Amino acid sequence: MPPIAGVAQGAMVLEDTMFFDLDLPRFEKVLRPKVQGTIVLDELFSKNELDFMILFSSMASITGNPGQVAYNAANAFMSSLASQRRSRGLATHAINIGVIVGNGYVTRELNHDQQSYLHRTGHNWMSEHDLHEILAEGILSCLQGDISSGLCSGLRIDDDHSKKWYNNPMFQHLVLKSGSLETSDSLGKSARSLKMRLLHALSRSDVMGVLEGI
Repeated sequence: MPPIAGVAQGAMVLEDTMFFDLDLPRFEKVLRPKVQGTIVLDELFSKNELDFMILFSSMASITGNPGQVAYNAANAFMSSLASQRRSRGLATHAINIGVIVGNGYVTRELNHDQQSYLHRTGHNWMSEHDLHEILAEGILSCLQGDISSGLCSGLRIDDDHSKKWYNNPMFQHLVLKSGSLETSDSLGKSARSLKMRLLHALSRSDVMGVLEGI
C-alpha cells in the first residue's frame, strides 16, 4: 500500500442524556471514540507526514445542546487537539458539520418531530454536495482555523426563544433584528455607529455590551 496521505476521523457514539442524569459509564462511552480515538491518531501521525487530518465535529458543540453535554465535550476536545496540532505545524482541521439531507445520523435515527425541532432551533439542512465542498475546503486550509456550517442565516428571532444561541455575539451576522428591511444608507450609518462605539469601549465588558446590543 502507498503511504497514507490524509486522515478523516468521523468516529461517534451518541448517548443523549441531560447533565444531571449523566453517569460515568455513559460519559466515557461517548468520549472514547472522539477523545481516545483522536489521541491515538495524533500519536500515530505526530510528524509532518500527512497532507491533511480532518476531525469531524458537530455544530451542536458550537450552539450547545442540553441533552448532549458529553458529545459536546468530546467535540470540544477534537477542536482543541486540532488547534494544538496546527501550533506544531501539522495540517489539521476540525469541521463542525450540521444535518445532511437524506444521509447521516439525523436522517437515519431521528423522527419527524425531532428533526422539526432542530430546524426550529436554527439548524439548516446541508446537501451531500455541500458536505463534499466543506471537506474539500477543510483539506485545502488545514493550517487555518476550524470550519462551522449548518446554521440558518437571515433569522428573524426577536420573539423566538427556541434558538438558545441567538444572543451570542459570534452569531450576530446570521441574525436579522426587527425592521430588518433597512436601506443601504441606514446600514452604513449603523455600521459607522457600531465602529465608533467599539472604538470608545474602554474594557472587555464595554465591548461585550456593545456586541450584545447589536
